[in-house]
Amino acid sequence: MENKYVCSVDIGGTKIATAIMEYPADGSVPHPVFEAEVPTEAQEGGEAVFQRIEASIKAALEANPDVEVLGVGIGAAGVVDPKTGAIAYANEIMPGWSGVQLGPRLREDLGLPVAVVGDVQAHALGEAHWGVGKGKFSVMCLGIGTGIGGAYVENGRVMQGFHGAAGHMGHIECSAAAGIPCACGRSGHLESVASGTSIGRMYDERFGRVDPSRPSVGRDVNDLCRAGDAKATEVIHDAGFALGASLG
Repeated sequence: MENKYVCSVDIGGTKIATAIMEYPADGSVPHPVFEAEVPTEAQEGGEAVFQRIEASIKAALEANPDVEVLGVGIGAAGVVDPKTGAIAYANEIMPGWSGVQLGPRLREDLGLPVAVVGDVQAHALGEAHWGVGKGKFSVMCLGIGTGIGGAYVENGRVMQGFHGAAGHMGHIECSAAAGIPCACGRSGHLESVASGTSIGRMYDERFGRVDPSRPSVGRDVNDLCRAGDAKATEVIHDAGFALGASLG
């Protein structure tokens, strides 16, 4: 048996990461033979993001002409329609991303098989098959990034639910978020107090911006926390406590 190759794409609210992954014939952990990353620029809208994704995939394929790529696997922000691979829903962290026919358009444009799941669903599957969940019957994974995503894997298969939204824990009720508006248009959701975006906002509201020229983001606060800053540590503690309470 020969090793196999797949083009893998991770689409988040901040960046689009593309890789050509080699899957060893012996079933050991896949590894990248090519990697690239570009900003998502989500505020430009769904069509601009789609064009950036397609260009990234084509660039990866062109950079590896001697590799036979079997298909494209995508982990995408938002709720993915499990039947088509289109984006069924996304909040205003990625405006205009809802309704983008991601899977169908890429299949037609690239002439390759394209599979699309939620980004954290892809993460959970990786952990279940090759990571900390290997050998376990059930695995729950929570992705804390620009927003909050989640996934539940049982017996090696990701549970998607009727609308593809099973496991999306960012929008469960959270007492610490009572009255705080969420990017989905409602309020009181976990994502409003525990995502990277919310951690940056909470720091700004309490202590002012880390960089006066722009709103703070989670990475800014995390860097301060690692350096021992007491104010940043307070914000990270409160976000983590809310997250733990909601998980519990």
